[in-house]
Amino acid sequence: FELRVMYIYWPHWTVFHCDGRIAIRAVHSTWLKSSTRFSNELHDSEKVLARPHEEFWVDSVACVEDPAEINQHAFVHEHRKISGVAKRFGRAVVIQSWLHSSEVTLLGPRHELYPLGVKSWSGRDARKPINLAAAMDAPEVCTPPTDFFVRTELPDGFPPEAAADNWLIRVSDRLGDRQVGVSELQHMHQSDATSVMECSGNGLAFAFGLLSCGQWRGVPIDQVATFDDSDFVEVIGFDIESRLSNPPPGFYKSGPGASWIFRWQHLRSQKAVLALSLAGQALPADNGYPCRLIVPGYFGCANIKWVTGVKLSSASDPPSAQMVEFAERVGQEQLTTVVEYVRPLIPLAAAVSSVDEGSDAEGSKCLRMTGVLWGNCCERGLGPGCAQCCSALDLSVDVVPRAAVESWEPRSAHASLEQASEQHSWRRWRATLVGPPPGQYSVRLSSSLQTAHRLRVGRCDHIISVGS
Repeated sequence: FELRVMYIYWPHWTVFHCDGRIAIRAVHSTWLKSSTRFSNELHDSEKVLARPHEEFWVDSVACVEDPAEINQHAFVHEHRKISGVAKRFGRAVVIQSWLHSSEVTLLGPRHELYPLGVKSWSGRDARKPINLAAAMDAPEVCTPPTDFFVRTELPDGFPPEAAADNWLIRVSDRLGDRQVGVSELQHMHQSDATSVMECSGNGLAFAFGLLSCGQWRGVPIDQVATFDDSDFVEVIGFDIESRLSNPPPGFYKSGPGASWIFRWQHLRSQKAVLALSLAGQALPADNGYPCRLIVPGYFGCANIKWVTGVKLSSASDPPSAQMVEFAERVGQEQLTTVVEYVRPLIPLAAAVSSVDEGSDAEGSKCLRMTGVLWGNCCERGLGPGCAQCCSALDLSVDVVPRAAVESWEPRSAHASLEQASEQHSWRRWRATLVGPPPGQYSVRLSSSLQTAHRLRVGRCDHIISVGS
């Protein structure tokens, strides 16, 4: 599509130059608007949704000075007027001289804001992305507890005396009201739940590092509470935090609230547990100690940390603040009542973790790529290791020239997928592609699996630079 003059909320975008032209890239899901007015005040025909990492060509970017627009928005000074907008497809891959190439690097992550393997910022803005390349090279499948990603750290109001032997969970179910201690849960039958957890804000800005595979162990939630399958059930977490959200520019603020409302039948079908340990160790403080809800296949925002309550809700109840905050990021178009609730399933996704130069059997230069595939293969919430989808699951790596390249056509390599250790764990992959000549290319990951949750193409195109 092509548009002429639009307005954007500048903290949600980055600007760069390519082929002598100006381009902008969405950092988060955001809008291109026909006015600086709030997006919810505009008709669908007056705005265009931009997904994370989508890019657009523009002729110019300027501050808003139009008299008719200056008073339309309280933060008009943080808006920009853009002209000559056109969608920019794909991601640029710059292939430089093979002879002088010393390394191949993935570009795009904002390491200056959130270094890999290090917890940065604080409170609800705290993030610790993992080093995905190191995780893919590690012999073990699951992420060690000390390396597990963090999105929101332990609240500063968390009682210092809190421990597993004195932590109580208030349960209000079909049997009545009662308190269940974590010490009691420790003596109940426990189950293992090996699954990938992903932050709904994961993406290239974090080098896809807000992602980990955990070996959780805990009590199945249907052993702790009793509900009818048609019931709505709210799981509540501890959330006394005095520090206001103040993330770096371009990142969403996080508001108070730490609860999620589920259909009971969905918690049971996903085999949700109240987890007490991770990889045989007590849960890390930032990952829910002493008790965390684990729903395999769901985004991290629904895996409530520091669980304090499980209670009966109703179809007429409004969604929780956390559900509203993350609605768009988990694929929810609108959310005014819990009846409209859509399961926060992690869609099938893949990412490149490393790219290296090498030579094939004939001695030709080639790209050797490794990465990871994760998420649900189908709308039933089955992971990439499920028996029903596993045989049909494939992954292709495509390299497409952005301009004509003499004697070289677009090429595709079939990625070799390792077997999944568990239904909801991730799967490593490898691919080798004979190296293209110098030029600009788009490198994309795709799957032919036809499901309701197809590969997230927008998150899976990568910018890499080959050469010095």
